[in-house]
Amino acid sequence: MSLNSEIRSAFRALRRQAPTTVLAVLTLSLGIGAATAMFSAINGILLRPLPYPGAGSLVVLSARTEPGGADQMSWSNYEDLRDGSQSLLATAGWSRSGRFIFPGEEPELIYGVEASHEFFDVLRVQPAAGRLFSTEDDREGAPEVMVISWELWHSRFGGDPAAIGRSLKVSSSGTMAQIIGVMPRGFRFPWDDREVSFYSPLRPELTEVDRTERAQVWMDVIGRLAPGATVASANVELETISHRLEQEYLASNRDVIFRAYPLHGEIFGDVEASLWILFAAVGAVLLIGCANIANLLLALAAGRTRELAVRSALGASRAKIVRQLLFESVTLGLVAGGLGLAIGALGLQLLIAIAPSNIPRLDTVGLDWRVITFGVGLSIATGLLFGMAPALIAARSSTSDALRENTRGTTAGRGRGRIREALVIAEIALALLLLPAAGLLLRTYWNLTSISEGFEARNVTVVHLSLTARHETDPQLIEAFRQVQERFESIPGVASVGAAQMLPQSQQNWVQDVTVVGRPEPEPGMTPVSAFVVVTPGYFETLRIPVKRGRIFSGRDTDESPGVAIVNESFAKQHFPGEDAIGQRIDTSGTREIVGIVGDVLPEDLVSDPMPAVYVPHAQSVQRRSFFLVRTSASGPSASEIRAALRQFDPAQPVIEIRELESYRAETFAARRLALWLLNGLALLAFTLAAIGIYSVMSYMVSQRRSEIGVRMAFGAEPRDIFRMVLRKVGTLLGAGTLLGILGAFAGTRLISRFLYGLSPSDPLTFAAVLVLLGVVAFFAGWFPARRAARVDPLVAMRYE
Repeated sequence: MSLNSEIRSAFRALRRQAPTTVLAVLTLSLGIGAATAMFSAINGILLRPLPYPGAGSLVVLSARTEPGGADQMSWSNYEDLRDGSQSLLATAGWSRSGRFIFPGEEPELIYGVEASHEFFDVLRVQPAAGRLFSTEDDREGAPEVMVISWELWHSRFGGDPAAIGRSLKVSSSGTMAQIIGVMPRGFRFPWDDREVSFYSPLRPELTEVDRTERAQVWMDVIGRLAPGATVASANVELETISHRLEQEYLASNRDVIFRAYPLHGEIFGDVEASLWILFAAVGAVLLIGCANIANLLLALAAGRTRELAVRSALGASRAKIVRQLLFESVTLGLVAGGLGLAIGALGLQLLIAIAPSNIPRLDTVGLDWRVITFGVGLSIATGLLFGMAPALIAARSSTSDALRENTRGTTAGRGRGRIREALVIAEIALALLLLPAAGLLLRTYWNLTSISEGFEARNVTVVHLSLTARHETDPQLIEAFRQVQERFESIPGVASVGAAQMLPQSQQNWVQDVTVVGRPEPEPGMTPVSAFVVVTPGYFETLRIPVKRGRIFSGRDTDESPGVAIVNESFAKQHFPGEDAIGQRIDTSGTREIVGIVGDVLPEDLVSDPMPAVYVPHAQSVQRRSFFLVRTSASGPSASEIRAALRQFDPAQPVIEIRELESYRAETFAARRLALWLLNGLALLAFTLAAIGIYSVMSYMVSQRRSEIGVRMAFGAEPRDIFRMVLRKVGTLLGAGTLLGILGAFAGTRLISRFLYGLSPSDPLTFAAVLVLLGVVAFFAGWFPARRAARVDPLVAMRYE
C-alpha cells in the first residue's frame, strides 16, 4: 500500500470513529497548544542568544558581602578591579538615569544610562550614525553629550542625519547636551525593563574621602571575559584582588568579595526557573492527555479486534497492521497539532497580555520556525506515544482467537485491561506531581498577601517629582517642598500629604553608617548601617505607619533647630536592647537626637527581616527629588487635578510619574501571581483529566465484566458486594498511583522551594489536603460505574452477547 493509500485509510478510520476522534483532538490540541505557548516564551526569552557579539563571555561583576547578596560597587573599587584583572578583557561601570528634555513648552521625561566609555567596547556595539563617547567625554567639566536610541532618533527627529551635532535642552535652567551619535536599530540595553532612550558619560564627582573610604556604593559593573578565561578562573583572580583591597581599605572593604556571574543568569534570574517549571507542568498535563487518548484507542481497538483479525487472515502482516494503526494515531496527532498551534498562538497572545511588563525580552516572544518545528515534532511524538500501546496489543493478538473471541475476555482483552489500568496509575502519579506544588504556591500567595506590611497603601497616590534647577539653595528647596505640599493639601478630597526620597519598601536602596554617641568606636569595617530616609512632616500620618513612642516631625524641625531623628523598632532593638531609645543621640554624618520610634516597614519581598531605619526631616537633609504621597478619600482627586495644582506652583515643573501606591505592590507580585495561576490552572486540568481517566477505565471494566458480574449475582453476591468490588479496584489504582506520584511530588516541590514563604516544600498539611481531595474525586469517579454495576440484572447479564 502506498503512502497516500495509508493516509487515506487513516482518515477513513478516524471518520468512522468521529465522536472519539473529536474528543481526542480537542484533548490533545489543548495540551499541544499549552506546550507550544510555553515553548514560545522559553524560546523567545531564554533560548535565543543575547543580541551581543560573543554574549557568552559577558559577565556581571558585583561586590558580595554575604552569600546571595549582590551589592553595587564604589567607583574606586571599580577602578582597582578594572586595572588589576587579567581575566577581564574589558569592564564598564553604569548607572540608570532619567532626564527631562524640553522639545517644547511641556517637558518630557526620558530614561537612559550613564556609563563609562568602555561600555560600548564591552558590548561590542557600533553606532548607526555619528560616534560613541570616549575618554575625553568622560572627564569632569567636559561639555554635555549623549548618544540617543534609534527609537528616539526617529520619534523625535524623524531619523534626520542632521540631528547629529544638534544640542538638546535637558534642564529648565538651559543646560544643553549635544547629540553625538545614534545607537543601532534593534539594540537593547541588557536590563530592558524600561526603555532606554539615551546614553551619557558617567562622570563621578569624587572627593578625596570618597576615594579613600570607598563607602559610596552606587554603580553597576559589566565585563567581558578575556580569551581563554572562564567565570570560575575569573572569580579566583577577583577573590585575590578582593583580599588585597580588604587589607588596604579595611574600613570599607571588610568581607567584600568581588564575583563574576554570567550575564544571562543575572538578567533572567527567577524568570528562568519559573518558565521551566511551568513547561514541565505543561508536559505532565500533556502526558496525562496522551494516557487518556491511549485508553480511548484501546477501547476502540477492542471493538476492532475482528476487523484486524480479518485483515491478518487476508494476508496483512503484523508489521503492516501496526504501521496502519500508528498512521492513524500520528494523523490524529497532526490534526490535533494543527489546531494546537492555533490555540498556542492565541494562548501566547493572552500570556503576553497578562504577563508583567518587567519580564525581560517579552516583546520578542512569538511564533517562528523553531516553535512551529517544535509543535509539529510534538504532534508526531504524542501520536506515536498514545498510539503505541494499542498497536502493540493488536500485533500480539492471535488471529484465530480473535475470530472466535467474544467479549468475555481473552488474553489480549486482559492485556488491554492491564495497560489501561497502568495508564490510569500513570495519570494519577503525574497529577500528583503538580497538585502539591500548586497547593504550596497558593498558600504562599495567601501568606504573603495577608501579611501586615507596616503601612497602608490603599488610597495613596504617588507623585514623583524632581524640582527644577531654579530652586538652587537649600532654603529655596525647603520652601518649594512646603508650597507643593500645601498645594496638594488644598485639593478637595485630600486627607494628608507627606514626601520622602524613596518609597516605603525601597528603604534598603539608601543606607548610611550610624553610630551611637558615647559608645566605643566600632572596628574598621564593622560600623552598622541603617536605611536613611528623608521625610517631610505628614509622611507617617499619610502612610499610617504606627508611632510606638515619642513624637513625629513637625514644622518646628528646621535647618536651624537641633538635629533630630525617628527610628524604627528594628533600629531600637539592635542598638538599645533593654533601654529606652528616646533621647539617645546618634551620629549620621551629624549628631541627632532620637525623638520617636515607629513601626517597622517590611522590605519589598515581604520575606526578609526589616532593616534598621533612621528617618530625618527634609529641612535638615534637603533633597531635590522626592516621592510625594497623597492620601485621598475613596473619590479623591484625579491625576489632572494634581497636575493642575503643580502648575499653580510652577507652570514649568515636570512630573516624572503619577500612580497609585498599590500599583507598585501589584508589580512586585505580578510575576509570582502569574506563575501561581498558570500552575494552578494546569494542576486543575491534570486533576480533571486523571478523574476522567479513572471514570473511563472503571466504566469500561464494568461493561467488559458485565457477564461476570451477572454470574456473581446469580450465585448470591449482593449489590453492595459488587459496589465494593468496583470501588476496591478504584482504591487499588489510586493507591498505586499515589505511591508512584508521592515520591516525585516530594522531589518536585523542592524545585519551587525558593518561591515559598512560611512553608516547607514537604508541608504535611498541603500533602494531606491533596491526598484527601484526590481520594474524594477518585471515589466519585468510581461511584457511578460502581452503582451501575450493582444494578446489573443477572438474567440480562448472563444473556449478554
